[in-house]
Amino acid sequence: MQLFNPLPAAITQGRQFFYNTHLTSGLGQAACASCHVDGRMDRLAWDLGDPSGEMKEFNQNCQTALPSLTQFACDNFHPMKGPMMTQTFQDIIGNEPFHWRGDRMGLEEFNGAFMSINGDDTQLTTEQMQRFKDFVATITFPPNPFRNLDNSLPETIELKNHYTSGRFSTAGLPLGNGHPINGLRLYNSAVLDNIFQCGSCHTLPTGMAVNGPLKLGALDIIISGEIMPLGPFEANHLGIVSVDGSTQKSIKTPQLRNLYEKVGFEMSRAESLSGFGFLHDGAIDSVSRFLSAPAFSVNSDQEVADLVALMMAFSGSELDNGNIPLGNIPEQSQDTHAGVGKQYTLTQGTQLNSNIDTLVNIASTAKVDLIVNSDDKHSYLYDANQATFISDTNQEINSIALMTLANNDNSFTYTLVPKGLGNRLAFDRDGDTINDTQEIINGSNPIDSSSTQIRPKTGLWYDPDKNGHGIDMQIAGENLFMIWYVYRDDATPVWYLASATYQPNWQADLLEFSWDFNSRTATPTVVGSVNLTFTDATHAQFSWQIGDSSGNESMQRLKISNQITSKQFTGTFYNPQDSGWGLSVYTQGQAIAALVYYYDDSGKSRWSLGSGENAQNVELSMLSFIGNCIDCSDFNNPIGTINGTLNLDFTSDRKTKLSCELRYPQDINSWEINNAELSAISDKFFAAELQ
Repeated sequence: MQLFNPLPAAITQGRQFFYNTHLTSGLGQAACASCHVDGRMDRLAWDLGDPSGEMKEFNQNCQTALPSLTQFACDNFHPMKGPMMTQTFQDIIGNEPFHWRGDRMGLEEFNGAFMSINGDDTQLTTEQMQRFKDFVATITFPPNPFRNLDNSLPETIELKNHYTSGRFSTAGLPLGNGHPINGLRLYNSAVLDNIFQCGSCHTLPTGMAVNGPLKLGALDIIISGEIMPLGPFEANHLGIVSVDGSTQKSIKTPQLRNLYEKVGFEMSRAESLSGFGFLHDGAIDSVSRFLSAPAFSVNSDQEVADLVALMMAFSGSELDNGNIPLGNIPEQSQDTHAGVGKQYTLTQGTQLNSNIDTLVNIASTAKVDLIVNSDDKHSYLYDANQATFISDTNQEINSIALMTLANNDNSFTYTLVPKGLGNRLAFDRDGDTINDTQEIINGSNPIDSSSTQIRPKTGLWYDPDKNGHGIDMQIAGENLFMIWYVYRDDATPVWYLASATYQPNWQADLLEFSWDFNSRTATPTVVGSVNLTFTDATHAQFSWQIGDSSGNESMQRLKISNQITSKQFTGTFYNPQDSGWGLSVYTQGQAIAALVYYYDDSGKSRWSLGSGENAQNVELSMLSFIGNCIDCSDFNNPIGTINGTLNLDFTSDRKTKLSCELRYPQDINSWEINNAELSAISDKFFAAELQ
């Protein structure tokens, strides 16, 4: 059975072009993800220049191209670009151009890399490229580990593995603690880069420039650049500068949301955790060394530490830009609230728990969803508008009342999840608009969006008001079949079989079988019809017609144990080499019940029932019953008589070896089977609550 995949089509239909080495490379050895690991980076610099390539004319938004000063113009793109650090794929669609230099208009201009770098024979088709692009658009930034749980900037960050540069004190000393809130103030208000604030070029919340002119913050004067219309493939034109002091004259203003993942190269230490650092070529070992450069007007190691702390906590959005004049609206960041994934499990009932209160307060901002799952398979979703929880049965319950329900046998786990996913994760895993709880009641699969109609739970069903007879109900592919074990007008046991394509209002012809001992064949005869109308997975209205007789009963699934079923053998079994008779097995908890459908000396169908302790190898005493005819007005409890033994040796949940010797009370001969190998004709037992 194919399991339900909750991922959107953009991921399932496009990720193969990112991860599949056999699909996208010549020898099956490489894919985009080989270097862009998990959609991020390998922290290496690669020199992928093309000596045979041609110059590419600059066609982007140069924010430093002063008309009277040609030295500040952005240069055309040279094919020998030198070493370049692998960049992340996170949140790049809509933030074009690409590459450190901005020399790629959009993702489509990387199509040639499938041949030139991966060694494939062909590029992606237009349709494949669109699927690839749609997938890349889903790759976003994870929760920032340096933010507070409510996604705010912390007061202090301990800057482990960050060291002084030597500008203000001895190089290589621990940088100590940084204060990101003060770092944000410096970023927005201090003129740290000649005449600019950091946020003039590295706009919040991404750190990239705008598609528009660069403005001198203090005077709101346009320096250079323009708002450019979207290019081919709906590509953006975020700003490029020519004065970053690097080996490349034209550099796209880079985003700053994953700097904490690049920490590790430190030239002041004898050992480093990485061989490359920051900037396009990884040549600057640390953030503190970059920010301590003479080009920046910082005044102390503490100011450097505060700015480093801000860089570590940069992703997550919700940063005030300090009203810096910008040439256009900055792009929003596709990142994740810092609280997402936080869990707390409550194992004792209480009316006061600070951890739960924190999660509820965060969910009250409506920036994330809060779900609760209990051990007894119930779930809850916090409604920020109503300030209460909604249960899987659509009941409201406040936070304090919910906490009191927890105990050692029924713990409650609270989880913050991304905004908009709470309903699916709490109530509707397969997104088919039917709550999981209702699907369990209906018997449909809560992790399969194509499974929406009532699916009866297989096994033995009975009428509580008329015990002693019942139905073995099973599913086989698209069909439901039932074996009705009941009594004739003379009170002797008989079984019938019916089978038809399943639907919640199911009907089928009713067959009775007779047996020829010489040929060992069974002959079916249509004797009537049956109808089952299911109200849920364990209840149905059963009606029948045989000749001139008819009747109906309210049937429900038999429950013989409340314990967990460790050995599940429920099903209907037969011998493919000797068909016409069979076996029903029903297991619940530590109990097992079995019915053998066989024939008496005259070839009439009979059944015998036994029960015992559930095990892989069982021996059961079997009983034959006399009981009430199906349309008798008076009802008396059936009377059972031991009529033999049954041995079952399950080699799997779908196969068993059977030996039995059953003698119908009036018979001379026994129905004797020795070591027959039986296979399940029914589907494997399915329980919606276990999915």
